[in-house]
Amino acid sequence: MSSANTIAPAILRLQPEADDRQLELIGHLEGPVLGIAGPGAGKTLAIVRRSANLLMLGAVQPRNLLLCTYSKAAARELRRRFDATVSAVGYEGDASQVRITTLHGFCAQQLRRRGKRIGLRGRFRVLSEDERMGLLARHLGEVFGPDLGRLERRGWRRPDAVVRNAARYFDRICDELIDPRELIDSGRRFTAALGRSYRRYENLLLDQSAADFGHLQRWLVELLEDDEEIAAQISGGIVHLLCDEYQDTSHVQERLLTRLSQTHGNLCVVGDEDQALYRFRGASVENILNFPQRFPDCRVVSLTFNHRSHGIIVRACDRWMASADWSNPDPDLPSFRHEKTVTPRRSEEEDYPALISIEGRSPGDEEKQMVDLLRFLKRNRVIGDFSQVALLLHSVRDEVAGRYMDALDYGDIPAAFPGRGSTTDATGRRRGPGEVAVTTIHRAKGLEWDVVVAGSLDFNNRDVDPVGRVLLPYARRRRLEPDDRIAGFDHMRQHYVAFSRARRLLILSSGEPPRARFDPILRMARPWADLDAGDRQALARQLFRTGAAEAPRDPHRFQPPPPGRVLGLHGKRIVVRMGPRGGQGAPPHVRRA
Repeated sequence: MSSANTIAPAILRLQPEADDRQLELIGHLEGPVLGIAGPGAGKTLAIVRRSANLLMLGAVQPRNLLLCTYSKAAARELRRRFDATVSAVGYEGDASQVRITTLHGFCAQQLRRRGKRIGLRGRFRVLSEDERMGLLARHLGEVFGPDLGRLERRGWRRPDAVVRNAARYFDRICDELIDPRELIDSGRRFTAALGRSYRRYENLLLDQSAADFGHLQRWLVELLEDDEEIAAQISGGIVHLLCDEYQDTSHVQERLLTRLSQTHGNLCVVGDEDQALYRFRGASVENILNFPQRFPDCRVVSLTFNHRSHGIIVRACDRWMASADWSNPDPDLPSFRHEKTVTPRRSEEEDYPALISIEGRSPGDEEKQMVDLLRFLKRNRVIGDFSQVALLLHSVRDEVAGRYMDALDYGDIPAAFPGRGSTTDATGRRRGPGEVAVTTIHRAKGLEWDVVVAGSLDFNNRDVDPVGRVLLPYARRRRLEPDDRIAGFDHMRQHYVAFSRARRLLILSSGEPPRARFDPILRMARPWADLDAGDRQALARQLFRTGAAEAPRDPHRFQPPPPGRVLGLHGKRIVVRMGPRGGQGAPPHVRRA
């Protein structure tokens, strides 16, 4: 039976422009399915319409349909689009019974009903990150006890450093479902101290009738795996389970989703391993790579039509990812990347330089060229205002972002560190319109802009996952990727996310000769300094009017400093940018903490 025959007519009328692969994902009714969704592939649209299709065909009752995503903001946006869709297709059931939630929210709901089995009282508090840090600080001696000295010798010399760093390790212990007894018995002083401190912290949470985000998931998984009666009650109420951004799920989340779908087998996960950025936060790219091995009868649907970006940008991004070796030397294990070629789907293919490079030829030249190019776009009305532009960097600390901010400031180009989904900065003031968004690549994930400047291509990445190197030997899962290739894979994925945020123009920028690894994509770019009059005129004739980035934001991700305020932290110094520009190269004001 074709997918069109398993799609309700009202859904087909709602999406006449859908490509065959979107229709295949929407029309798959039974069994596990993996959607590999590249940038701009319309995966959220496909998820929403797949859910509506299941309801329209009577394949599931609303109360038995569960949609999971990562953040509260993303869940709200998913609910908004879902409600609009079921209304548009005329669904007559009670769609409000459909559960659209975060994984943490689902776990909290279930533990409030059944947490007594693990010693958690029903009215427990879910701690915010600030509340958790405060709890650890107030109970420093109780949690770390005689192990505090060992942790301080690790380099965590102050109590606040112990709290901050230990919290990261505690999160990973939860994410990997690590047994603290194995850490205690490891024979390593630091690891054993961590295991003992974690066990005391877990007891403190129970005593305080509290849970952090990591324990919400760990405790529910342990409950599902230790109590078959409860597992049957919870999973029995779910007939279809859908999960977005699967490449960013952790080991504990993968175990949770697998256990919840064990009764019915109708698990639909959608994601893209090429956009897996959160290894440092406990995400396991192996979840999406190994899915066909864990579910041998699953259908794999590749959504590889890019509806977002200019064809030159799409092909450049595709060449960038294809330039790395993703093969697995073990023929019995899956490749480190699903084979795919992303194809542009824009109806028009405007003839102008959509991929431009900037390479500084002297100190300050990179920033000068960037300002010149952005002012060219505004002066020729290619962009309506600077909110259509994003500058994406590895970090917004002063050593990376400072020179760019100085250049934008000197060039009278307004810039901001926009918060996710917020119209105010961290001081509560409303942000002004028309500002270039200066943000990290990680915070740009899921967003898109007409013009993207991918900066600091000469920057040397640091180790992004020191916690994993310590704890993964004690994890229950087998890591698929070899240690000596992880840094390279993460580098490719990080820049792929940055490059693919651009709709109409991608600018690759570096202050020194960029590293040789960027050659595959730079060979496709046109240097701004060498662009002839004809190409500049072709660019000047364009009208980029799709607007600034709008997408659900994740409140739990790192929040960069606001414009005109804290720009960097250096030991006990706070670097502050103090308002109007003071001239080219004016240093930031430095205030003691």
